Amino acid sequence: MRTLLRRFQLTAREIAVGGGLVILSFLIALPAMQYLEPPWQPIRKNVILTFGDASSSEIFLTEGAKFQFPGNGYVEVQNTKSLQCLTVECRFSLTVAFGSPSPSTARLIVGQSFSGEDGWHLLSTAGRLLLQTEEGGNEVAAAFDPKPGQRYKLDIVRSEEEVRLSVDDNVLAKSKTIPFAHIARDVTFGGRAGSNQMPFVGAISEVQVSWRSLRH
Repeated sequence: MRTLLRRFQLTAREIAVGGGLVILSFLIALPAMQYLEPPWQPIRKNVILTFGDASSSEIFLTEGAKFQFPGNGYVEVQNTKSLQCLTVECRFSLTVAFGSPSPSTARLIVGQSFSGEDGWHLLSTAGRLLLQTEEGGNEVAAAFDPKPGQRYKLDIVRSEEEVRLSVDDNVLAKSKTIPFAHIARDVTFGGRAGSNQMPFVGAISEVQVSWRSLRH
């Protein structure tokens, strides 16, 4: 009996030690796995072009750039045609102050979009935010009725698993659907080129755009 008890105790200890080693290995490996994730690549110093009555405080894209939109123009960030959020992870962060109550007509906040082409954009319309491809083929929607003049931090994160739409760091909507498209268009703010510009009224600042490769 004593021999059997000792064997049982030794086996229990081996199991406990083995389990502890597995947990320890995982805890050691976890930071290493996080470290090996590809870093986010910020888009910086790209030339800014303004169209119509839109204006920018800077000629290059920096976090300090401030865009103003009286309602008949847009801002374009040059050399962003290669940003393909359908095939890479993307992050867009910007602070928006709306100049008038949410209209029934759509107003474009940010996108790679051109009237009649298969692009994507974030719209403000009729008390909602819509992140969608042209004509709503794929979309993520959230209820949002901003107060004129109040500043809101808007974030779009396209990760490997999903797309999240946030306001002031609160996730309002997320989806496995990827509302982006293959389109060789520069990123625009406050509107877009073409016959249907969907001009925005207000101000956009603290713009950050970054991307990284998918990990699968």
